[in-house]
Amino acid sequence: SFFSAQDADSEGVEGLYFTYTLEEFNALIDDSDNDQIKDKREQLIKWMGITEEGNFTRGLNVIHIDPQYKEEVFEQNSWETIRQMRALLLEDRKNRIPPATDNKAVASWNSMMISALCDVIQYTKIDAFKNLSFQMLNSALEGHHKNFFETRDGNAFLKHSTTRGDTHLLFEDYAFFAESQLRVYEITGNQIFKRNFVDSMQFIFKEFFESGKFLTRGKSFQDHVAYSNLESAINDQSFRSPVATLLGVIRRSRLLVPELELYEKASELFEFATHASLYHPLAHGETLRALTYPDEVYRKIFVPRNWLNNNKFQGLLAHFPNRFVMDYHEEEKETWQVCNLKECELTGEGLDEFLKVFTQQEEENNG
Repeated sequence: SFFSAQDADSEGVEGLYFTYTLEEFNALIDDSDNDQIKDKREQLIKWMGITEEGNFTRGLNVIHIDPQYKEEVFEQNSWETIRQMRALLLEDRKNRIPPATDNKAVASWNSMMISALCDVIQYTKIDAFKNLSFQMLNSALEGHHKNFFETRDGNAFLKHSTTRGDTHLLFEDYAFFAESQLRVYEITGNQIFKRNFVDSMQFIFKEFFESGKFLTRGKSFQDHVAYSNLESAINDQSFRSPVATLLGVIRRSRLLVPELELYEKASELFEFATHASLYHPLAHGETLRALTYPDEVYRKIFVPRNWLNNNKFQGLLAHFPNRFVMDYHEEEKETWQVCNLKECELTGEGLDEFLKVFTQQEEENNG
């Protein structure tokens, strides 16, 4: 699982572990046995924005790539030198006192990380990033199961963090977990994650939904004497709103599992979310994202699971925003469907025909 946080300061100085003075930067190059780095000292200082005054405090420089030199930086030889310099900086920092790390893992935050990794896998076109993200995703899924699930009376529940044991069930943990399971299903086609998603959504409406709103804590585990069970806020706070996140998931679930009728159950909340986001859009970024598309443009793409092993299909996935929902079957015939909320408007067989349809649509949109 992913740790929660790392301090900004070390040895009592903010940013000290990661920043360098011009003198320190030059000394590091001087002590290096890498001639390529030494030959491009002046360029590296320029590209990485290192100055005598510093760009932070106390003459310290936050190492970065200055975008005004992008044409120089992204030349093959230049980028290789930058990679070597970054490796040298990383090795040097190992001799410094690192900032303190909060190694507590939080269920909701880890679920958000899982969804973020799925986004990278679906939308990046760089194989190295995609492969690394898959490795991180597998590790995160394993850690999530190991660290956040506990059994009570024969039933599995999510605990909020690795440092807290038997606590109340929290809505944010389940909302982000449900989203993550849907996203993992969409990029793997593994039916286990689809079942996890369905079970989670049913549990959420049973345990957290009351009188048209979502509660912060599970109804079965609340302690009315200590403090009341509050309504979960729809506005974003230190991270995106779990309620707004779930609204987006509910809209997508109408295509994947319409029999759950989740949209109908939460209809009043959708109306409230619309007014709240229009009244104060800066506080409702995730709500705006959930409500961006009208119902009419949502589509389900229902295809054979084995297409996920095809590079052509993987490349096409990057063109599907979240108004598309991926669904898969294990049948031998390579039939496919594109469905809206009312009917399946396009059907066919074979990947080539499928690719042709979407390639034509993309050309028409670009034209």
